[in-house]
Amino acid sequence: MAKSKKEFYNKISNDSLKYNGAITFTSKAIYDTIGKSIYYEGEITDINYLKIYEAVSNKLTINNINDYCLDRFVRKTLSKDKVKFYNEPGYYGGFLIDQGVLDIINGFIAHLNINKDGKDNTLHIETILIQEYGYILPKLKNKQWTFTKVKLDKIEPYEGMKHVNQDIIEKYIEDMGKANKKDYNLTCLGCLSSSTLINYRLIDGYHRYCAAVQSGLVKEIDVVCCNELGGEL
Repeated sequence: MAKSKKEFYNKISNDSLKYNGAITFTSKAIYDTIGKSIYYEGEITDINYLKIYEAVSNKLTINNINDYCLDRFVRKTLSKDKVKFYNEPGYYGGFLIDQGVLDIINGFIAHLNINKDGKDNTLHIETILIQEYGYILPKLKNKQWTFTKVKLDKIEPYEGMKHVNQDIIEKYIEDMGKANKKDYNLTCLGCLSSSTLINYRLIDGYHRYCAAVQSGLVKEIDVVCCNELGGEL
């Protein structure tokens, strides 16, 4: 799917994701008394966010703040309970993403396309923070963010890392292999620690950081970073 001259990211629809394997499901035929298949029953089994990101951006890599915000927004907005299996006549079934969810995602994509040069990224980052935590710390409001590479040993371990889900970490490592790119989708959100002004503290991205460490494939990851907070969080 080629990008139009006016659009940087493609909007998504049920039709655009129908054949790319982004949404998978199981189905079984239900037969009548004479053995004729009359309809199918099924359930959604998985959402492949890598394939959705690829469909929207026409690439697998996250190269800037807008890419990061797009990937995070879709992952947090589109969950399995927002997708339904349906019986499509003459077919073994299909899926339907809730139209309201599609509208929310496509609205965010439209805003990213308006700001495709990435100069005004404050609103996008704050949207991701609210989506993740339900609020924004005062010291993180109205900040400017940059996209930079940070060595893993410059990221400070944090209390939240003790509560990570190993299954999620392994899924990120699996994505790294599928994308054939060592650091796919491991971009984190962080800030330069005001106590050291050397190391970085993660605000979001504990599972991605742990995936990078456990995989042993990378020594640095991309971080969407606020370089100066002027005090502790």
